[in-house]
Amino acid sequence: MTDFGRVARNFGDALRLPLLKELAARGPQALEQWAAEHPDRARRLLDAPPDAETVKGWWNALSADERTALITGLSAVVGNLNGVLYADRGLANRHTLEVELPRARARYEELSARVARAEPLSVAERQEYAALAERVGALEALKRTLLASTAAAPRTIIALTLGHPPLAAVAVGNMDTATNVTVDVPGMGSSVAGSMEAWTGGAENLYNEQRKVAQQTGASRDVATVAWLGYEAPAMPLSTEVLRSTKAEAGARHLGDFLDGVAAARGWPHGEHLSVVAHSYGTTTATLAAAHTPVDNLVLLASAGVDPRVPNVGAVSVPEGHVWASQAKSDFTANVGRGAIEVPKPGFGGDQPISEANPFASNRTLVLPLPSTHPLNPGSDAWGARTFSSNDERVDGDDLPGSDGHGATPATEAALAGNPVTERGYLDAETSSIRNTAYTSLGYTPDGKKLP
Repeated sequence: MTDFGRVARNFGDALRLPLLKELAARGPQALEQWAAEHPDRARRLLDAPPDAETVKGWWNALSADERTALITGLSAVVGNLNGVLYADRGLANRHTLEVELPRARARYEELSARVARAEPLSVAERQEYAALAERVGALEALKRTLLASTAAAPRTIIALTLGHPPLAAVAVGNMDTATNVTVDVPGMGSSVAGSMEAWTGGAENLYNEQRKVAQQTGASRDVATVAWLGYEAPAMPLSTEVLRSTKAEAGARHLGDFLDGVAAARGWPHGEHLSVVAHSYGTTTATLAAAHTPVDNLVLLASAGVDPRVPNVGAVSVPEGHVWASQAKSDFTANVGRGAIEVPKPGFGGDQPISEANPFASNRTLVLPLPSTHPLNPGSDAWGARTFSSNDERVDGDDLPGSDGHGATPATEAALAGNPVTERGYLDAETSSIRNTAYTSLGYTPDGKKLP
């Protein structure tokens, strides 16, 4: 039996882009009015968008005035629509930021004044108040993140949705011309409000290190990295969310969609020119995504564990030899996510990988097992990722510090706060980990050999 509703929707979908062009010719106010009157149709442009190749052809055929009208009149859609130039997506998302931040602040301050006067809020107003606090925090963090942009390492908001929680992605480098894009996936406790500045700082550290690698190897220095906070990460312990795969499953769908969008927008088949660097619970998310979404390189730092649905390195859609894992010897938090509280054995120092096949030969002692749904260690022989050091190393005559614990960017965070650096993490500048991650995320071994 014919589904006439679906036929009608498909017919309507085919007319969406011509309609937007017609509205754009009338100016941004016409687009704003259309979105206000037809919110479901505007939302469908993101939930069921036209394919990126179609969008690309349509966008490139628009006049400069039509593009400007769409960027300002329909910014929430244009800023997330695959096929639109990433530079223009950045302009749209900056417009959303500039419009929504003062609006959210004003309403938040209005409700705060009522709270200060001990006036009761309705249930709906309390929910709105909490959401506004989250939204204002996220938008303020994005504003500060963009203020740190430089000509040498330009920053662009390439995705922004203001739901619960707000989600965003900030690129470092030129997404429209880069020959390789690396997407950085964070772990537990991360949010746009609390993490975007430091996570973008970590992405910039990797961008700078990748450009060094490219110069040393003769590859293109036109690379881009992405601070991707596109999923709701689990809360920090004492929450037990980090022991379950639930949020990784949802995050993997979002990450897969994002990676597919970059590949489609750039015309890169089969995950070519795409890399993923994940940290902590982000590795749980990234491996679930990579089981269905191909990428060229996958780097798993301080893994909080891999779900058994990805039983070994052969289960991810990554070329053989291009999956890497690393855990610093001083990191005793990552293994908690894998369901194991461990201490180092005397004389071993807790180096990775752990020999799971023979516990008597293991370099750590299990103190307490925990019920994790993602217990697999990608750095183990059984799972099969290649490994590199995140400990102190001497490379080409230079002493590189290792990661001092589980954190990805403690030195970057200290610098942002104006505090002295007392520890370093996996994605902090001038560490062994950032150096080795830069090489492996570009398809080289840590000693600079190009992988087939």
